[in-house]
Amino acid sequence: MPTIIGGIFGAIAAALMPNLYLKPVLLISILTMSILILVKPEIIVPAPGTPILSPTKHLVAWRGLFATGVYAGFVQAGVGFILLAALAGGLRYDLIRAHALKMACPIAFTTVAIFIFLDKVWSVPGLILALGSIIGTLLTMKIAVKASQSSIKSFLFLTTLCAVIAGFIF
Repeated sequence: MPTIIGGIFGAIAAALMPNLYLKPVLLISILTMSILILVKPEIIVPAPGTPILSPTKHLVAWRGLFATGVYAGFVQAGVGFILLAALAGGLRYDLIRAHALKMACPIAFTTVAIFIFLDKVWSVPGLILALGSIIGTLLTMKIAVKASQSSIKSFLFLTTLCAVIAGFIF
């Protein structure tokens, strides 16, 4: 629920903001989350045996999910990193569970995105991107289950860094 409510607010903000500011906000947010995951993993990755928290009982987790929804509604791209922080860092899910939930949340807040109602969605590219995301998720989950948390973090940082550099160049 918090991500859906936040998604509505973020989508309204994005619809009203000039396009000039969207790309820098996106790239800086993605890079920041990637650096946090690499440098301060205890913020994101809970220690084994840490109990999972409930967003209804922990206001900080609820706020994190709401803020994630705002960002998701605002930019959408790169929201996975922020969702990982909210789910693994805020609610204390391990990276495997957090990643699985990370893929379900965008379905929820994308369906309420105001962009659809403002006719700002290109359906065919969006469907192709959705299909690619589903296939990519299925493949990476098979690898992630077998990989160590350390190798996942390193790979995540390297791919993010490449994406951010490409985003600034292009």
